[in-house]
Amino acid sequence: MRFFTRSVLFFISVIVFQSSLTIILITNISKRSNLEDAEKELKQEAKIVFENYNSWKRGLWKSLNGIPGDPQFFELLEKHQESFFAKSLKNFLRENFSASGVDAFVLKYAAHHKIDIQSVTYNNFSLSDLQGLDNTRSHPYLELRIIANQLCLVGVIRLFFTEDKQATSKLFVDCFILKRLSEEFCRQLVLNRHVHTMFLLDARYVSGTLPEKRFRDISELGVFHPAARESYDIEIENTGYNIARRKIERVSSVQGEQDLILVTLLDNSSYVQRVSLLEKIVLSVSLLAALLTVVLSLFFSRNITRPIHALEQAMQRIRGGQYDTGVAQRSQSEIGTLEQGFNEMTLKIRQDKEQMEGLIREITMLKDYNENIIRSMRVGMLIVNETLRIEKVNTAFLEIFELQEGQVLHLHLWELSLEIIDEELMKKVQEILDCQREEFTKITRAERNRVYDLKLSPVDGHDGHDVDKRKTLGCILIVEDISRKIEFEEKIFQAEKLSSISMLSAGVAHEINNPLGSIMTNVQNLLDEEEDEERSISLKWIEQETRRIAKIVRELLDFSSSDRGRTQESDVNAVIDETISLIGYSLKKTQNVRIRTEFDVEIPHARISEDELKQIVINLVKNSIHALEGQGDILLSTVYDIQEKRVQVFIQDTGKGIREEDIPRIFDPFYTSKRNGEGTGLGLSVVYGIINKYKGTITVNSTEGEGTQICLAIPVA
Repeated sequence: MRFFTRSVLFFISVIVFQSSLTIILITNISKRSNLEDAEKELKQEAKIVFENYNSWKRGLWKSLNGIPGDPQFFELLEKHQESFFAKSLKNFLRENFSASGVDAFVLKYAAHHKIDIQSVTYNNFSLSDLQGLDNTRSHPYLELRIIANQLCLVGVIRLFFTEDKQATSKLFVDCFILKRLSEEFCRQLVLNRHVHTMFLLDARYVSGTLPEKRFRDISELGVFHPAARESYDIEIENTGYNIARRKIERVSSVQGEQDLILVTLLDNSSYVQRVSLLEKIVLSVSLLAALLTVVLSLFFSRNITRPIHALEQAMQRIRGGQYDTGVAQRSQSEIGTLEQGFNEMTLKIRQDKEQMEGLIREITMLKDYNENIIRSMRVGMLIVNETLRIEKVNTAFLEIFELQEGQVLHLHLWELSLEIIDEELMKKVQEILDCQREEFTKITRAERNRVYDLKLSPVDGHDGHDVDKRKTLGCILIVEDISRKIEFEEKIFQAEKLSSISMLSAGVAHEINNPLGSIMTNVQNLLDEEEDEERSISLKWIEQETRRIAKIVRELLDFSSSDRGRTQESDVNAVIDETISLIGYSLKKTQNVRIRTEFDVEIPHARISEDELKQIVINLVKNSIHALEGQGDILLSTVYDIQEKRVQVFIQDTGKGIREEDIPRIFDPFYTSKRNGEGTGLGLSVVYGIINKYKGTITVNSTEGEGTQICLAIPVA
């Protein structure tokens, strides 16, 4: 008997506990559901209020824009010189604006600076209040203004009295329509009697369907904090409200720029009543269930409690991980069926667990395999999901851009401060995510002469609702640094081009030299014999131009020559000093050009002949002098690069610089930016040929309007 009593008391305790837990759970679920419904309704009502506000603006905008195209307005234009034109215009505008709900409109005549206030539904404005109205644009527009301590929506349009708007600046009138954002206006924005709305300037009350005292009560609760967009269950005078705030425009006032905030308040009394009713129902049902349980427990026997206890022990063993647990089936009754079902369930759980563990091992192995593949790739890889958030990045990508994994993962793609991430790339990534593009390839240049090959590809997957439907789950960005490849190809191309032109130049120069010598000899003989002064002048011009041709031929021969010096090493500092001394004599006294040097005194000899190094320095310094245009500084400096084992020579000037699009062409033969007759275009080609012959490099950095720096890297001897 005591066991039975304990069983009954146990069941009663279980029912009481279950009832209490059920009340708590259902109440919380109900509150959560009500909160979700309240959020949806609040957002919907806030959206309706905002759309109604925009509808008002569109109505005012249509009223403004409809005036110039109205046939009645064209008829008024034909009579603008008649005495009754002003009255007709006011009647026309009043009729036009009355349908749009305008409070008043103001006419500001350009001819005599007169302001005329016309009431439509309301007019409590004085002339002094409206003196600040002014049309600041050439087209119709809407703006918010504070007039007479009232926030107004102001529409502005300029009405011309002639179709020729350029005829005179006096044949027009500025029309201003005024709509107050008053309490009545706020009432027209809401459709639900449980909804209130108000306008704020920053945290200052402007107007609304609730009185300003209510606003102060709400404001004291901290609801209108700038960081708060939505607040729920705010109790005001024993009534709960859900509140949404939205910044809609910026308003200029005497306090400066302020945010216009549209506040929507939704009465949540219905939700509170619903929760209270549900709590009462759950409590009543729970008490009734407890009473029925007590009654039914009187009919229970040991044949029921004992199998249940056995099932409970078996369940505890399964929870502890003993999936081979079972219970003995004692009868063919419902309890026996329950025991049989329990045994089948434990068998199924054991089989599913073994299968799941096998699948987990396989998935883990595949994941590790894919991770190893991605990490081992020698090109950079970055994967973003549908929201453009970075989910994976490999080691090569981090090494290319000198980043850490923590600086990249889980950022949005646009937050990654890399030169390759530009608007075009972001647009192509979005197109791939939207299934508008299969792939994208681009080669882009960045700072420090880096060149990257970019490829975009989609990450395909299956739709969660339709497994047969393909869906783009993300985008893969492949980045390959092809700077060395591009540099090598450009050097090969330049070398082949110089080689071809060098052979051509040598042949042309030799063929020109012979007839050129004959021409020069005959011209000099004629000059010696000629007594006519005019003919002598013409012959001197011929001689001068013939010498110029000879100079070009000599430069062609220098350009095509492959060996111009016996000594294959030189003291770079000494050669530059000597060359600068020679160039200094040739500078005009009127030129304000300063040439300075900064030498590394410990640099070794370079593998280049002195004559060729002099020729390089002369060509580059002359180019700098030409770029300075008579005034500026030239700096020649040397540095020893221990790692590369090269002597670096820097020639830097403060001249006009080189245009970015011209830099790739400056080493082309016969290309020159100088005026006609000042250069042959072979100087930098000769420099490039000499440096290339000794397996050196030459780089150019120039900013137009600031200057140019040329760096020569020559191997040491």
